[in-house]
Amino acid sequence: MPAWREWLNRLKGARRIEWLVLALALILAALFLLSNADTSGQETVAKTDLEARLERVLEAVDGAGKVRTMVTQREEEIIGVLVVAEGAGEMRVRLEIAQAVQALLDVELSRIEVVQMRGEEGT
Repeated sequence: MPAWREWLNRLKGARRIEWLVLALALILAALFLLSNADTSGQETVAKTDLEARLERVLEAVDGAGKVRTMVTQREEEIIGVLVVAEGAGEMRVRLEIAQAVQALLDVELSRIEVVQMRGEEGT
């Protein structure tokens, strides 16, 4: 008789088997969460660094004021950029920001959205 069968025969009663199944499920769930946490953390750091550098550059655009950015990526490809800027109410500023993002990230203008920041966000 295989060793695992002998071990299973020792676990008589439904209560022990239920606890064993529950413990196994918890271990598998923990392993799954830990393996996903490592890769998502690395992606977040890279994106945050890119967004922070982009914000610093865009705040130098004349009239832009405070700027917040969000860059959406799928693997290494940028699929969208959102820029929220205090000065985006002016068409000139909005266009200059969009063109700067296009030049910096090599993204089509159709994938860039520039919107005005609410008053309380910038202060």
